[in-house]
Amino acid sequence: MVVIGGGPVGCQVARALDKRGASVRIVERDPQLRESIAEVTTDVVIGDATDDRVIEQAGIRTAASLVLTTNDDATNIFLAVYCRKLNPDAIIVSRITHPSNVEAIHRAGADFAVSDSQIKIQSVLAAVRGTEPMILGEGLDMFTAEVPRSLEGTPLLDSGILARTGLAVVAIEGNGVVDPHPRPERELSRGERVLFVGTASQRDEFERVFK
Repeated sequence: MVVIGGGPVGCQVARALDKRGASVRIVERDPQLRESIAEVTTDVVIGDATDDRVIEQAGIRTAASLVLTTNDDATNIFLAVYCRKLNPDAIIVSRITHPSNVEAIHRAGADFAVSDSQIKIQSVLAAVRGTEPMILGEGLDMFTAEVPRSLEGTPLLDSGILARTGLAVVAIEGNGVVDPHPRPERELSRGERVLFVGTASQRDEFERVFK
């Protein structure tokens, strides 16, 4: 597993993973943090995670799981896009500091988002194992709904779900198959179920608008 970010959160995650027998490598840009990281693991790569040398040295292309722990949402969003492109099959868990960025993190390619207000090592570990739904920011939750008749055959981009309700579509399930990263041009079909991230009021608005 590769943990990107060797600050307090990154070290906490790496320490917990190490205690559970996982092989962990930390990637950190700031060389001044090497000493504190060494208290957790000696397997550390100093450098920018988007640098070709660092990518190869850290094994980002082949890692089973990647945990993004920087304290800047914009950086984590960029890293999620970059890492997803390099490693389409990895489980990507990302820290977020602002709940409003949950949608952006998922659109960028992260499978799970853990908010600062709710961050728990158990949540990160469960996400890495793929055994637990994502942990969201305060006030946010996950909802599922069957595709309304009014949206059958409509491409996701043209559905107006986000614009009219504020809900973010993060996955679509149909015929026992889950599409975790639906493309904008994907058409919604009868009998499919859509997985949303949003607030209870946004869910109510969805039910009102698309009833």
